[in-house]
Amino acid sequence: MINLFDILDRSYSGEKIEDEKQWDLRVWKKAVDLAKKYGIKYDPKVTVVCDDAMADRCFEAAIQLLAQVGVFNAGTKRVIRFEEEEIRKGLSQLRDHIIMGDGRDRVILSRRRIEAFDPVKFMAGHLACTDSVASKLYQAMAEVQSLDVIEGFNFYGDHTGRQMEGMVHETLGTKAILSTIRNSITRAGRPGMPILYYPVSPHPAAMIAAFDPEHGLRKTDAMEITPLPELKIESNLLAVAAATSEYGAFICSDDTSILHGFGGGPDENSIIGIAQSLQTYLTYRVDFKFLAQGIAVDATTGVWPGSGWVRSMTVVSLSRNIGSPIFSAFGTAAEPGNEYRWFELALRTVSASVCGAHIAVCRPTRPMRPNLLTPLEIEWCSEIARAVVRSKISREEANRLIMEKFAPRVKPVYVTPAKDRATLLSGKPFEELYDLNTLKPKKEYLAGYHAARKEIADFGLKLEW
Repeated sequence: MINLFDILDRSYSGEKIEDEKQWDLRVWKKAVDLAKKYGIKYDPKVTVVCDDAMADRCFEAAIQLLAQVGVFNAGTKRVIRFEEEEIRKGLSQLRDHIIMGDGRDRVILSRRRIEAFDPVKFMAGHLACTDSVASKLYQAMAEVQSLDVIEGFNFYGDHTGRQMEGMVHETLGTKAILSTIRNSITRAGRPGMPILYYPVSPHPAAMIAAFDPEHGLRKTDAMEITPLPELKIESNLLAVAAATSEYGAFICSDDTSILHGFGGGPDENSIIGIAQSLQTYLTYRVDFKFLAQGIAVDATTGVWPGSGWVRSMTVVSLSRNIGSPIFSAFGTAAEPGNEYRWFELALRTVSASVCGAHIAVCRPTRPMRPNLLTPLEIEWCSEIARAVVRSKISREEANRLIMEKFAPRVKPVYVTPAKDRATLLSGKPFEELYDLNTLKPKKEYLAGYHAARKEIADFGLKLEW
């Protein structure tokens, strides 16, 4: 693996680009050329990628993009270059499994292979929470036995009632968030459950403050580091990566690519998204991944077809060509309690399960308020994934199921004009869907869940009853 000091040296000695838009255009133009050269072509009739040859070509195109363009350090405004041999050698040294958590809550997080029907691991979190709800929501999530890794939250405002201003508040916020999570999982009877810390701030002092084996991150937990799209890193996060490695905890990257922004259309966006994932293995020394590629510029379109294809292409390409565990992140357009959210989550779960990913259940891609996630949604995705694995559904069958059943069901989400979409996607936060004393779903919410289950069964997916 490339030495971290080499990355730092190149961050200060590489080509200088003052105008970041020049970098964005450079990445996009090169990706467009590579898409044509390697024959990467989006098919609107496909949501689950079954063309392994194209997936492998897409992976090779991503390596070439990374080798020919490099990575932009947004802080120093310099380009970090990599030799193709460095990239391939670094990727060959990745671990195919890691062991997270303590005691009976320990989890072996392994690489999944396409259509091998290995067990699917689940992670959930990644949302903004209010003080009054966070501890109850996280306890209820930890009580879901199919949840393997719990991802942190951000306060919706400052937990002390003050405005969040600067490093001191951010550092105290980090301590408060992690203490809340540790107390919540302990109350749920799962004190050793692995935590992925979702930073309240990218400031190194605030993130490094998370390291605390008693009340914060243990060495069996993980730090989330998010690279900027497209193909950008930050010096402050290099510092966090170095500190995390020294402490001995794991590193997870939340990789994104923005569809129809500077990330281009589906053809080139898939190349850029894969290259984004590859570069974080080299720069931030990542142990496992949280994939969020193909996010549409208008995030309220949810599982818009091109977005689904890009995510599937990313998962298939990485699953086939690298030996590292990956999660596919499930944001949706609709809020919890909305009928469309059940089907958006199910669509994503079917695709990820057959393509070789573990599953991360998240809040809506464009959250308009706090507390937009429920434990029942985790159980829902777990049921869908178990059905896929148990029935050994192929990618071809999964694509048919999605295109014929799921896509028509969620079509109103992405064909409705943006100005009319808010009402269509509106749901309810956790505290309105659950009894906060018993931490159980309310009758109305359960009724919606059972209705969605029946409809899914009618689609032909064999759920356990």
